[in-house]
Amino acid sequence: MKTLRSLTLTIEILGIIVIVICSYFLLQNIQTLIIDNEIEDQKSKLAEINYYLDTSLNENMSEFVKIYNDLNNNELNVDLDMFSDMYYVNENMHLTQILVKDEYSLIFEGYDVSTSKLGEFINSLDSANLVMSPMMKSSEQDTLSVYISLEVDNNYLVGRIGLEQIMDYLKVSARGQDAIIIVASGDGYVIDSTEESLPFYVVPEFETGSDFVFEDYFLFKQNNELLGNDLLILIPKSKVLELLDKINELLPIFLIAIMFVMLVKVVSQEYLIVKPLQRLSSTIENWDFETQPTTSYINVLDTKEIKAISNQFIEKSAEIQTYIEELNDANMELGNLNQDLELIVEDRTKELTDTIGKLVQSEKLAALGFIVAGVAHEVNTPVGVCITTNSFIKHELSKLTSNLNSGELKKKDLIDFLSLLDESTQIINSNLIRTAELVQSFKQVAVEQVSDIKHKFSMKENINMVIISLKHEYKNRNVKFNIDCPDELYIGGHPGEFSQMFTNFIMNSVHHGFKLNQDNEILIKCKYDNGTFIVDYSDNGVGIPKENLPRIFDPFFTTNRGSNNNGLGMNIVYNIINRMSGSIICESEEGKGVHFRIEIPTNEEFEIYIESNKE
Repeated sequence: MKTLRSLTLTIEILGIIVIVICSYFLLQNIQTLIIDNEIEDQKSKLAEINYYLDTSLNENMSEFVKIYNDLNNNELNVDLDMFSDMYYVNENMHLTQILVKDEYSLIFEGYDVSTSKLGEFINSLDSANLVMSPMMKSSEQDTLSVYISLEVDNNYLVGRIGLEQIMDYLKVSARGQDAIIIVASGDGYVIDSTEESLPFYVVPEFETGSDFVFEDYFLFKQNNELLGNDLLILIPKSKVLELLDKINELLPIFLIAIMFVMLVKVVSQEYLIVKPLQRLSSTIENWDFETQPTTSYINVLDTKEIKAISNQFIEKSAEIQTYIEELNDANMELGNLNQDLELIVEDRTKELTDTIGKLVQSEKLAALGFIVAGVAHEVNTPVGVCITTNSFIKHELSKLTSNLNSGELKKKDLIDFLSLLDESTQIINSNLIRTAELVQSFKQVAVEQVSDIKHKFSMKENINMVIISLKHEYKNRNVKFNIDCPDELYIGGHPGEFSQMFTNFIMNSVHHGFKLNQDNEILIKCKYDNGTFIVDYSDNGVGIPKENLPRIFDPFFTTNRGSNNNGLGMNIVYNIINRMSGSIICESEEGKGVHFRIEIPTNEEFEIYIESNKE
């Protein structure tokens, strides 16, 4: 068992572990938040640069169209200040006329641009529409430029826009965040940048719009849809994670401070709680319940709460001593009462056992009584028919004798009487056979119900005799029996137990499950499978409510107590199967009938025989 000291120390250690784990995950989350925030900032910065670039170049496009129209209209004063260079290029890629030229530009009339990036751009044009080139290093001078071109009578009017102001803007933006801004071509080559020294001159491949770590930089990329160039921002990782590095530097100091505080806490708990409790525990352990316990406090750190607990213990110990004395007196009286109570419980238990036994026997005799009454009723009908038929034969015989004595007997009268006599004897014979069957079934069922002799019997015949004996109970309820039992299946056991079991099943179905004026059906299926005798009994009646299923085998449980039902029918079935070391389960849903499944393994008291012919 853990001590308070070890438990406290364990809690503190777990606290330190939790703090370390939380700190780790907190730092991870902080890093993620910092990076995510940087990503959003740089995306916004790239979008701002692209917007500035698009706005400027769209103004140049509009001005280029105006210049083109003025030239076509032979205007004398054409403003070309917005363009660094403007000239015509013929179909052989030579300059034919220079309209404006930058003072540092190297171009001249006849200048060949076919091998330059400008030449590639002009050769790629396939329409007479106004087209703007991607950003590129110009042929005229080694600066970042954009060209606008329009085809005019197999010649090309070309205007160059120097992007020196754009690069100045990019340098100011990069300097403000210690970053490097790069302009790259559509195929990934670096064209220009805000720094001369770069970690790469071919852009590494990565998913557009996502963050990418390259060596010691976070790299962010965005495409300019107007030009087709890529703009990239490289931020040193140390710059982005500067705050996180400072936190990492302070984290060990923070953890050491936490551990020191927890150590002070453990030591304080040892002297303020653990030791006083140990002394109080020692006092309680040595208390003999006969003397008043005493405690002494030497340590000045003993707390008020510990002293209060000790004082309460002393007060309660005095009350306990009083209770002990009262309990000793009460125990003597209680001992005598317990002896009397045991005798009373023993007598009542015996009476209850005898009563239950009598009720079970009464239930069996009641079932037999139902069979006796039904058989008597059924026998009365065919016997009555025999008496009536016999009286009719006697009457006709008297008429025949009278005619014979008077000499009026005719051959036809004799033939009619013989025919009538033949029909009547057939009626008497069939009704006597029916009576004999009823009496035989009743005799067999009755003998088996009260007999405790084990012998071999046909299971199918046992079921059929029960069905015949109970005909008076179900004949007005439109009940159809479906018996699936092999003729060769014989049981070595007590047939009366099975007769009682099937009687209770059928009586329950008839009286509790079936309704009048509907098609009622009972299915009884028996089989022998791998050393186990299995019976499936089911009907299509009203079923059993779910809440009643766990209680149906309890003694005295019934849902129809007002109709002289004592609730022992299913309990008797359960006990019969239990005595044979078998099991029974019940499955039912309201409105879907009931299903009982019985499984009885073969044993010394229960045997299975498979015979082709009945003995």
